[in-house]
Amino acid sequence: KTITEGEKNFITDSINILKNNKGTITIDLIASASAPASIAYNVDLSKRRYDSVLKFLTTFNVGGETLEKYIGKTFIIKSSTQGETISIPKSKFGLGSSIDCTKDIKAEIKPGEATNKLAQIYSVNAMACRRVKIQNITVVETPQPTSPPEKPTIVPPVVTGSTTPSPPKPVITIQQKIKEGITKKIIRQMLSECNYFEEIKKSSPMVYDSIQEKIKYFNPAFHSMTPEGLNSRLTFLNQCVRPGETIPVIGTDGKPKYNDASNTAFGAPPVLVLRIGDFYNTKIIPNNISFSYEPLLFDLNPEGIGVQPMVAKVTLSFDMIGGMGLGKPVEELQNALSFNYYANTEIYDERAAWTEDTSALDAQTVQAIVGAQPTVSVNNVDNQQTNDAGTTIGQIMTTVPSGDGDIGDINYKSIMDKLLEVTKDYYTNIVNQAESTTKSYNDGIWQLMCKSRQYINGEFTIPSQTQKVVIFGKSTFQVSVDELFTGVIADVDNGTNVLIVGLKALQFSDETVI
Repeated sequence: KTITEGEKNFITDSINILKNNKGTITIDLIASASAPASIAYNVDLSKRRYDSVLKFLTTFNVGGETLEKYIGKTFIIKSSTQGETISIPKSKFGLGSSIDCTKDIKAEIKPGEATNKLAQIYSVNAMACRRVKIQNITVVETPQPTSPPEKPTIVPPVVTGSTTPSPPKPVITIQQKIKEGITKKIIRQMLSECNYFEEIKKSSPMVYDSIQEKIKYFNPAFHSMTPEGLNSRLTFLNQCVRPGETIPVIGTDGKPKYNDASNTAFGAPPVLVLRIGDFYNTKIIPNNISFSYEPLLFDLNPEGIGVQPMVAKVTLSFDMIGGMGLGKPVEELQNALSFNYYANTEIYDERAAWTEDTSALDAQTVQAIVGAQPTVSVNNVDNQQTNDAGTTIGQIMTTVPSGDGDIGDINYKSIMDKLLEVTKDYYTNIVNQAESTTKSYNDGIWQLMCKSRQYINGEFTIPSQTQKVVIFGKSTFQVSVDELFTGVIADVDNGTNVLIVGLKALQFSDETVI
């Protein structure tokens, strides 16, 4: 309250002192935080608290006056953002207790029960750590000029005759003028769009992601956000197809001569490195570049560098020199006997030049191969004898050698499961085939199919007995159907067909029956 309230407060007194040029004020601000978050976060939090206090001191209005124009000149603020690394002593009256803000404050809900983690946020000690304290206030008075004693008035004597008046002495006034826009120019030299994108990606990842959604394949290296950024990128691309400093000639003494022309068309071309995934990684020399501004959109920026296009499509042609490698470009030309035409060729072709150190990977691979091989000892030697009679229909679970052979347990679950599945399919197929044949033809055809089968009876052997079973084996009914049709046609031809004999018995004429 003593800062802003009442007739006599800190800001009112400060404005009066500074406005009347009575002195210089210096204050020490210490910003701190409690301990729940990390140390780095608490330091940043202290900075934000200091900024809020600074903004308050800058903008608080008293009678139409603020401290803004005095801050940094005659109102000096010394700040210290300490985060949680601060200890708060007792008050000057000996009240309260000292607080170590780095400690994790915990409070028991009930004796013997778990502690309440919210104590670090809502306890009095934690809230005492979250503050900005005015540590010291120093006022240095400005010495006021004293009035000199009045000198006696001297009346000059009257001089008769003509006199030449002395010329007036010029009054020289030195006025220091700050160059306009100096802050903006310094910031432009220190900061670039790369710093802007790094900061926005760190502080506002949602804004960075929204830019990526609007601009396909967004990358700060290729997409500028300001006309200056587009201009600088186009300038760099033009530099890539211009020669560098002129190659010096060799004098008669065998040494290069550098006092010749240095800006001609005979300079060294710029050498760039082209890297695209693991396929291209080589040195290139650009030889031609062209720009097209389609669609032609102009940026109207009167406060910046003026009117210019907003979008540029770049076409760059270049020559590849040397070879390619994963670790670095291969500094040798490629001919019909070389293999470094692509960077990842060295992975599978040992004839290519190796640029990537794979010693650690080789050691890991060898260790994995060696480690996968079990160590042969007495305990893991395979002493199981082979069965000369073949494999069993069941799964051998245990094998115990004996004098007459091996004994043990065999599991027949797998073979029985297969037998049940096959038996189920067997009966299902018979029922489905009978129904389908009866519906498509008639019951007589089904009886004809069942009349002659290759397999009718069989034996099902179980321990201690053999049981006779009926088997629905494969049928050769097509031969029976052919014989049936042949017999029917023969009976019709010789008049012994049942239908023909019945009709004749009813005294139908032969012509009518036939």
